[in-house]
Amino acid sequence: MDIFKDCKYVKFRPWVGREYDNGGGIIGKKVLVLGASHYCGDLGSKECTRCSSDKGPLGRCWYFTEDVINEMLYRYDIAEPWMQTFLCFERAVMGKELTQSEREAFWQSVTFYNFLQNALSGPRRTIQTDCYALSGNALKEVLETLAPDRIIVWGKDLYKMLPDLDGHHSYFTLPEGKVDMWTYPIAGKHIPAMVVIHPSTPEGKKWDYWHKFHSAFLE
Repeated sequence: MDIFKDCKYVKFRPWVGREYDNGGGIIGKKVLVLGASHYCGDLGSKECTRCSSDKGPLGRCWYFTEDVINEMLYRYDIAEPWMQTFLCFERAVMGKELTQSEREAFWQSVTFYNFLQNALSGPRRTIQTDCYALSGNALKEVLETLAPDRIIVWGKDLYKMLPDLDGHHSYFTLPEGKVDMWTYPIAGKHIPAMVVIHPSTPEGKKWDYWHKFHSAFLE
């Protein structure tokens, strides 16, 4: 059964690892990894019907996110540049370079979701104003459905886009520095969302540094 089938606003179904509901597998907590957006080079093409107005399982983009994770995880040999983002992130969380079996165990332990529910044609593209409201409602549905213990937010730009949802701001502080954190009172829990520098950037690729934050946050 698709647990997201009744979601009104979700257009891109999250990736949910097999061990996510079993206490987060090797992570030990139910972690939602939150990216910003999907990119689609076919936007505007008359032949492209992936991003139709259909919502949920009726739209062809319903499994877009799962396709991305599967491609990254099992087709890394094609060496697409965007895959480095996921590689740097998994190393930052685990504190080491992972073998293929360890990579599979990692991604089967977490859930991954992109916030924006309209695909963009590429990085730094204009986002329609009404997309924020749609995406905020969709995130609320995802949090209610998945009830994560922790959220890791990829980048400050994304953090600024996120809905309030009656939450509150604080900082996650270590001797090495501090990062922004927003706590959502939802699904009967108080769910902290820690912001890290996007793992695609030079600063974000310093996975040994960011491991200190991930390790403490996931304790």
